[in-house]
Amino acid sequence: MSPWLPVSPCTPRSCITLPAASAGIRLRLSRYLAALGLVTVAVVLSVVARLLRSPLRARLARAWTKVAVRALGIRRTVSTSDTATHGALVVANHISWVDPLVLAAWRPCRMVSEIEVSTWPVIGAVVASSGTIFHDRDNLRLLPVTIEKVTQALRQGDTVVVFPEATTLCGGEMGRFHPAFFQAAIDAGVPVRPLALRYRAGGRMATDPAYIGEDTMASSMRRIVRSSGVVAEVIELPEIATGDLPGSRYDRRVLAGLAWAAVSGALRPDTVAPAVQYPKERCPVSDNALVTVS
Repeated sequence: MSPWLPVSPCTPRSCITLPAASAGIRLRLSRYLAALGLVTVAVVLSVVARLLRSPLRARLARAWTKVAVRALGIRRTVSTSDTATHGALVVANHISWVDPLVLAAWRPCRMVSEIEVSTWPVIGAVVASSGTIFHDRDNLRLLPVTIEKVTQALRQGDTVVVFPEATTLCGGEMGRFHPAFFQAAIDAGVPVRPLALRYRAGGRMATDPAYIGEDTMASSMRRIVRSSGVVAEVIELPEIATGDLPGSRYDRRVLAGLAWAAVSGALRPDTVAPAVQYPKERCPVSDNALVTVS
């Protein structure tokens, strides 16, 4: 691993707590069976997708992710704003391998994901068929190539999702947003849309879905299956204007800082986040850029 990459301070031993409620044996068994069925469907999709056009492949992949998230026992809630997300760089905090599934079920989008994901059995093929842009975190020399791919996707009107923390954390804290991929939004002349993601159960933060430290996929899956009442909350935040939008004069570092402030503010535990406002003299936003998060 490159010495320049961030290392998550979170570990299963220090961060994972007991679930608010546990699923019964029958429910756990049904979830495992559903997961097995989804794997079977994914194998078929990975073969059929090669014969289909890109838009249809993306729709099938999104339908699969919606069913997968629900089959794992995770419900989704979305706090929305009126600002359109089409053709935007979406940046979100990163907690789990489930995050891309939750966001792919949220709305049509393309993910930026580590190249290792493409090697995962079954899931890798489904993720690839949805138009995911893979990048090699260990080879920084390839980063400009990946950023250019993201830029081209944004210019084509795609919504692209990036996790700029470049690592996963348990949800109790956030790492800083690395600025590299914000350059793609500037170059493409599209807005940045901050997105806050958290998992809750029984009225408090749920750490079961986290995929951190020396965690394995199997252990993470077991925690999710055993938990009951987990809700993935997707909180849309106001767009930050960039590129050729009126009044934009800020570089990627400023954009990363503003996006981080918006997301971290929305995730303050056990509080109702205030309406998010970006000072117009510092960073212009769209006219309907206020959203109250609850």
